Amino acid sequence: MNGTKFFHYRKGNSLLHKMNPALKIILLLVFATASFFIPVIPALIIWLLLIFISLAILKFRLKEVLTDLKPVLAYGIMLLLLSLILNFMNLRGKAFNLTFVKELFTPDQNYLLLFARLSLSIQISSILYRTTSTSEFSQAFRSMEEKLTKKSATPFSEMLSLTLTFIPRLADFWERISLAWKSRGGKKNLRRIVCLTPLLFKTAMTEAYGKTLARENRM
Repeated sequence: MNGTKFFHYRKGNSLLHKMNPALKIILLLVFATASFFIPVIPALIIWLLLIFISLAILKFRLKEVLTDLKPVLAYGIMLLLLSLILNFMNLRGKAFNLTFVKELFTPDQNYLLLFARLSLSIQISSILYRTTSTSEFSQAFRSMEEKLTKKSATPFSEMLSLTLTFIPRLADFWERISLAWKSRGGKKNLRRIVCLTPLLFKTAMTEAYGKTLARENRM
């Protein structure tokens, strides 16, 4: 089902689903940007609160929430490992005791802040994508551009709409080529990423070129 894929729209009757698409996009984009200026503890609390809202109020499935958080969780693990390495290098020569262990596993505050802010921003973006359909994106951007320019032609909104709706498409591409890799006996390792990333880039460029031609033909 599309709803379990990365940043895909999920049908619902919540207040956010029914909200004016243009207003919703503006509000959530403002919140997503503001998340990068929030201290670490409030950012983590708001992030967890939004996860609760996604599950309890918006009725997202846990798998959907985890799917959208996969990139930031992987990034968080990388930051944690990097923090452990740096802590170990700083603790070389010190006696191995409880203080040593505590300092070793205390994450760098800068890394923790970056993880908290990025997690919050991704969760806000997830809520935006999962409560806004592709047609609503297009309608909202077109409406905003028409009001700003006082013109019926909306080239900027069309390009912006294509850009935002392209993110779920990239997730689809990656899933398909990953399944093909697995069906041929490939394993989930670094080699898979090295081999499939160029293919993902090629497929994405082909899709973008096709979308551009389709847009030009409609003009």
